[in-house]
Amino acid sequence: MRVKSASKNEFLSGLGLNPENPATNNLYGAMKAEAIEAFNTRLRGQRSLLRPQFKNSPPPFAANQFTDEAFKTCVRFIWSNSRNPTREWYDRAGTPGGDNWIIAWMLYHICRYRDGRNQRAQSRNFHDDDDLDMAHVPSVVPGTTAYYDPARNNYQT
Repeated sequence: MRVKSASKNEFLSGLGLNPENPATNNLYGAMKAEAIEAFNTRLRGQRSLLRPQFKNSPPPFAANQFTDEAFKTCVRFIWSNSRNPTREWYDRAGTPGGDNWIIAWMLYHICRYRDGRNQRAQSRNFHDDDDLDMAHVPSVVPGTTAYYDPARNNYQT
């Protein structure tokens, strides 16, 4: 499971974890806390880490607005500063080059729920709405050629 836009349940399933298990929820909470801490200290409001075409964009910034290197540096930071039990899980998903799909997924969702794209969320805490389905989201905006892109969680033309 390496799709950043996957739901929480798909993410946990990809790890072989049961979302009904309190230990799973504790692990997930620890991963989320580490990602939030790193986001707040390393990415939040850092215009210098944005791709050139987004340098004038207002915050909060989406994950895809950061340079690949800035995002990967934050992933490596989280991994190198993680604590047990998250470190055990991160080590399973890492590559020698410093990529880590677990951390990348979590960091992507931290950015996603702070950039204002998720209009369904009742709060600024991601996954409050994980159990909602996307059935109410039309695949094409009536009267336009825009289509819904779930990977970007917005409409594209």
